[in-house]
Amino acid sequence: FVLATMWPLFFEILVEDGLAKACRTVVLDLLALSPMFYSFQGKVIAHFMNLEIFYGGAEYIPTGRGLATVRQSFRSLFANFAHTNMFDGF
Repeated sequence: FVLATMWPLFFEILVEDGLAKACRTVVLDLLALSPMFYSFQGKVIAHFMNLEIFYGGAEYIPTGRGLATVRQSFRSLFANFAHTNMFDGF
């Protein structure tokens, strides 16, 4: 499954930059554990979609201000979102 999800990336880089760069990119992504990130991201999205369906969605209230974007550390992000993905092994 992990390799199957990387096929589109592999073929795009293959067409644009060649076989060596495509293979290098896939190997580096695997070494960086990007498939773990994608499964974590998918679980977070599914959790919040589930909440959306059960409890109703939030609406955007226009305030006239732009979007607030903030960079947060990995520790902070993990602490905020890990509870949706971590389960006791008992």
